[in-house]
Amino acid sequence: MAGEIMQKGSMAQRLLEVSKALVGHITGGMAHISVLTSLFYGALSGSSPATVAAALKNSILAMMVPIIVLGGIYGGLTTPTEAGVIAVVYAFLVEGLVLRTLSWQKVWDILRGTALTTSSIFLVVATATALGQILLFYNVPDAL
Repeated sequence: MAGEIMQKGSMAQRLLEVSKALVGHITGGMAHISVLTSLFYGALSGSSPATVAAALKNSILAMMVPIIVLGGIYGGLTTPTEAGVIAVVYAFLVEGLVLRTLSWQKVWDILRGTALTTSSIFLVVATATALGQILLFYNVPDAL
């Protein structure tokens, strides 16, 4: 859900801008940008220090999401589930109250997108569980 919030708001675009400032000038930069954005987001070598500083200043709130999540998990402060909840609350607060990029329509789109993603994952898990039960019923593991 935090990813949906960041995508519908402006935080994902800000992370992309920082990544572009870091590696956009390198051959194959788009691949590098994808990796960095993923690291910033799941994650400086611009033309001048001023460009990098401006991109960082513009993206500091967005870069806090992975820091909060990973810092909480690896610091032993939160479980992954709790870190996810904290990320969702933080993203909602930043996008809605600080950056003011969320409208009620975007909130609805976020909730709908999250429900679709979650239901897709549950469908895969349910299908895999059913397949496992069928394989067990026909003793396929013993036959291997």
